[in-house]
Amino acid sequence: MPFVPLLILLFSLPLAAAGQHIGASLACIWLIGLASQKKDARVFFLSLLREFKIPFFSSIAFILVLIVSSLINGHATNGYILHFVLGHLIWVFLPFIVLDGVRRLREYEIHRIKIILLILCFLLGIIAFSQWIFNWRVVGSSIVSSPPRARGFYSHPLTFAYVSILFLPFALRNWIDNFKSLVSWLSVLGIFSALLFSESRTVLAVAALVVVLNIIQSGSLKARILLLFVGITAGSVVIGTDNPLSLKIKATLSHEGFDRNSGYQDDRIAFWHAHYEIIKEKPILGHGIGLSKDYLLPYYERIGLAHFKRIYPAHNMYIQILANGGIVALLFFLTWYGWALRACWRLKATSGYSNIFMQIFVALALASLTQNSFQDSEVRYSLTIVMTALMYFVYDKEHLGIEKSCRVMSEKHSLL
Repeated sequence: MPFVPLLILLFSLPLAAAGQHIGASLACIWLIGLASQKKDARVFFLSLLREFKIPFFSSIAFILVLIVSSLINGHATNGYILHFVLGHLIWVFLPFIVLDGVRRLREYEIHRIKIILLILCFLLGIIAFSQWIFNWRVVGSSIVSSPPRARGFYSHPLTFAYVSILFLPFALRNWIDNFKSLVSWLSVLGIFSALLFSESRTVLAVAALVVVLNIIQSGSLKARILLLFVGITAGSVVIGTDNPLSLKIKATLSHEGFDRNSGYQDDRIAFWHAHYEIIKEKPILGHGIGLSKDYLLPYYERIGLAHFKRIYPAHNMYIQILANGGIVALLFFLTWYGWALRACWRLKATSGYSNIFMQIFVALALASLTQNSFQDSEVRYSLTIVMTALMYFVYDKEHLGIEKSCRVMSEKHSLL
């Protein structure tokens, strides 16, 4: 039954990287077993590759460029490169394994998946609120004390924030369409709690844009008014009271800045400047993966920050890709991302999910201006689940064409 491995993939979403990889591995083994029982398994898989050749080959090329760059520069160990490759295999192959094993879901199964996602949104909010109140987090197999900033079961609050923003368009759209449903209310309150208590300024700004967009697009006057009221009320409470998030926002807008350790208005600008020096040196293929603090230090010294205590990566997905794999790697990644945006647009005429997918990919693209989101394993896993769902609906639209192609190829194979 293909529905069970899908449940494993979904319930792995809130887990840390190790849990996600275990869940994905179990689901993939199950789905490959299901696919192998079908007579046209190989032919169907080849048809999927032909249908989705752009995201498949661009992702493979992206990984290969980073491997080549790392080998040329020689600072990343073979073990680190192997770890990098294994960590990106899910991103490349999971959508195809899911589509090959599932083929087509029944309407009630799609509805169940939607309910599970809404429940997950609510659970993320409960976890975030409890961490904010009781100051706890998970380290290994232990629960330890932590500052009052939500991070879920992940290692960092920003990971939690960037995963949560991927759920927001779905929860918000569902709430607008099912205004009287208790599950819809709980899920949207849950995801807003997760975003609020993770205290990411960029993610909250992008979330505000998503809310404004849905206010504009909503056909329901009642939903528009309520969204506007909730947005204004939540914003007023956050800004008007003394809480960690309001202090961050006020400090960011002040002359002193927030948590600033450099002479720049924000330390992220220092990160970007140092990485500009890195990119300038090797703009085509970059410096490879695994740029350590010792490797980064000379570039921070060039901009007068030799004693800067935050010798960090770029905190910008695009700049980080340029530093690691140069223009070539960035072009392949943007090809993958561009295909996803175009697929969202193609679905517009036939699926009500197209707008949700478009908002997810655009929201992440904007939020990634201040964080290495794609380089984060948990965010990449969540994005892969979104991409899998998008490819499913694109495939479902072209389903008859693919099956016809499979029949023709099977007939040719039997003749040979």
